[in-house]
Amino acid sequence: MDNLNANVGGEAVVVSNMGFFQKIAGVIFSPGKTMRSIAERPKILFPLLLAAFSQVIVYLVRYPLYQDFMAETLKKSMEIQKTKFNIELTPQQVDQALQIQSISSLVATPIMTLLVWLIGTAVVYGLLKAFKGQGKFKSYLAVTGYAYIITLLYQLIVIAVSFFTGSLYLMVPLTSLASLLPADMAGTFLFGVIKGIDLFSIWFYAVIAIGLAEASKVKKTTVYTIVGIVFALVLLIAGAGEMAQGMYM
Repeated sequence: MDNLNANVGGEAVVVSNMGFFQKIAGVIFSPGKTMRSIAERPKILFPLLLAAFSQVIVYLVRYPLYQDFMAETLKKSMEIQKTKFNIELTPQQVDQALQIQSISSLVATPIMTLLVWLIGTAVVYGLLKAFKGQGKFKSYLAVTGYAYIITLLYQLIVIAVSFFTGSLYLMVPLTSLASLLPADMAGTFLFGVIKGIDLFSIWFYAVIAIGLAEASKVKKTTVYTIVGIVFALVLLIAGAGEMAQGMYM
């Protein structure tokens, strides 16, 4: 492992030049040191691929379960259409709709994830610049992108668990607090908020906060507060989405 000198606040510090696999392991076991190295020598290709495809991996590896989930979702949608609009599809139309829905979701998922990653990083980049944050946008993208290693770890666990449970946990995350709530709470604002509170989402945002602090050199308490507010807003949006879905269903 090589070292390089960086200048922070007028003082020379030594930054580790970590290898690819060291960074992957480091995000999990030593995020502070690892994010410092990533911020000083940002690489974008791997974070881009990681952000785009960490969710899709589950769909592809466990495609039969993914199709079962899409079929169940389509069935519920058809029941609503029949009840509210008296629209009923033929079996052939159902099969065609399922194929289109399955493929479109596979295509849309990485696109939407990338947009969320880019827009979210741009927002915190602007906020931290307002607090006189240092670093280039590329460094911010690198540290937030590498945080998706936590998401990938979660997806790999879901794949393993799915062989025993037959579920991909697409409605409620495997480690979400919402799994402890009564089923009849689904579709409520509170359920949507609590659904977003799980071990891996908290870990994900914690790693992002550590990375942004290293990239921006802004006081850690300020960075952690900003990331905490962003996480809270995400939970509120999730709650609103769950409530809207409950009203539709």
